[in-house]
Amino acid sequence: RASGLTTDIGAATTVLAAPTRAEGRWVLCDHTGTLPISGGSVPELVAVCEGRPGVITAEWTAAGLLPLSVTAGERTIDLGPRGGFHERRWRGAA
Repeated sequence: RASGLTTDIGAATTVLAAPTRAEGRWVLCDHTGTLPISGGSVPELVAVCEGRPGVITAEWTAAGLLPLSVTAGERTIDLGPRGGFHERRWRGAA
């Protein structure tokens, strides 16, 4: 665990790390070690990072880090959970 890295549940943190597989699960890896990834945005995270480290902002959950965004090269991608307005049904809206 990196020095000064907050691990409070619900807290956001930013790391420079690469997504990789370790012991059968996805993790973020840097020179200090690995942190588990939770959430369904792993394919997008892997695609943006292209095997290299990216600047990843994530929220701590009981299952690990939930990626919210990633910056790799000149691209910043929103990976956050989708919900609220975007998932509402618009029955009879017209």
